[in-house]
This record gives sequence, C-alpha cells and structure tokens, in this order.
Amino acid sequence: MEEEQRNVEAIRRWFREVWGERREATIEELFVPDGLAYGLGPEPIVGPPGFKPFFHLFCEMFSEISYEEIHCFGAGDRVALHGRFRVVSSRTGAVAHILGGGVARLENGMLQEAWNAWDFLATAIELGCLPADTLERCLRGEKLS
Repeated sequence: MEEEQRNVEAIRRWFREVWGERREATIEELFVPDGLAYGLGPEPIVGPPGFKPFFHLFCEMFSEISYEEIHCFGAGDRVALHGRFRVVSSRTGAVAHILGGGVARLENGMLQEAWNAWDFLATAIELGCLPADTLERCLRGEKLS
C-alpha cells in the first residue's frame, strides 16, 4: 500500500508542478530517461528530452493552465487518473477545457510509462480551431478543408 500511495503522490506532483507551476525541472525529476509517454502525438515520446518540446508547446499555446483532479488511484505499480484542464489561449484569450486521463506505470515514484487519453479534438473545437461537426464529418470519411 505504501508504494501505491507514493506513486499516486508522484502523479499528483507531476500535474501540480509540471502544469500548474510550469516547473520544467519536475520533468527530469519524475520521468526516467528511457520512459515512454503514449497518446500525445503519433509516436511515443521518449524520456524528458522527448517530452520537453510538448511541454514548451503547451506552455506557449496557453497563457493559463490549471488542472482539476476528478479521480486518481493506485493499484500495484499503476496509477489511473481522470481530470480536467482549464486553459486560456495565448493567441485569442479563449477559455477551453481538456478532459481526459490515463494510466501511468511507476517504479520507486518515477514515471516509466504513461498512456494518455486527452480529448484534444473537443478542445480544438471549443477554441474555434475546428468546426463543431468535425468528428461526425471525419467518421463519414469527409476531408476537412
């Protein structure tokens, strides 16, 4: 039980510091060099050097980032989480939300692997970057112009 709680606290620290405080050093402190993060692009992100470009882009895109935990619990070496980001576009000032979550595998409180499932499509629609019927059109095989 002690290991599960340590892992849950590490994930909570990640979201609080990396996103809430924009503390880049926490990436190095909690993500092992050969760790893998899935679901944040077409290919897995490898280690802190691979994750930092995503972090910088996110921080550049959003002038404000806050995270609200909905659920977070540990089971063995895994932590499952469900939460919501509230973001403000740096370009337009528009407020949007990113709902989602994931599962992380940790060892000694360090991220080894993370499987992300965040609804970036809904966020792009909310920010006005894509039409509201984007998903429906794509499922029908239509190309967006």
